[in-house]
Amino acid sequence: MKSFAMKGLTLVALAGGVALISTHGANSASAGTPAGAPRAERPVVSIAPTTVGVAASHYQAAINLPCTGTICTGAFPAPPKNSQLNVTRINCEMFSSTSTDFDSAFLDLFQGSNFVFAVALPLGSSSASQKAHLLNHAVDILVTSKQHLEAFTNVTTGTPSQAGCTISGTLYTLD
Repeated sequence: MKSFAMKGLTLVALAGGVALISTHGANSASAGTPAGAPRAERPVVSIAPTTVGVAASHYQAAINLPCTGTICTGAFPAPPKNSQLNVTRINCEMFSSTSTDFDSAFLDLFQGSNFVFAVALPLGSSSASQKAHLLNHAVDILVTSKQHLEAFTNVTTGTPSQAGCTISGTLYTLD
């Protein structure tokens, strides 16, 4: 750990980021403290990642989810090397020629072939005939260039004929 100090400001380099500790303004008057009375130092800490993006751009990707039996699943491409993706929204649709009962949907994060975690996607709406199921959710998932997302939908009855998902967010190119 390295530390650099200036009047009222300390910068500490940590393994996972940089901590900026400031006591600037700590001696300003506060409610309930008489003018001129000693005041306790109140440091303010802000932590930022050491990797800084040099460019940010809107990102959107759409995939088809091939269906087998009651399950439809597909993989989104990994972000390019030296970039990371902040996914903020997912939209999915699943269709069938006969009535189906929606069971579940997930957005899964993988590191290579290793499962990391899943975000459950509750059903947004279904058509009156149960032939179409729609999902539209805000999410907050950070995906590095060595990770990828997979979408999964499932019904309990019937057989879906086609499904697809779209993700959107911000792609950061890193220095």
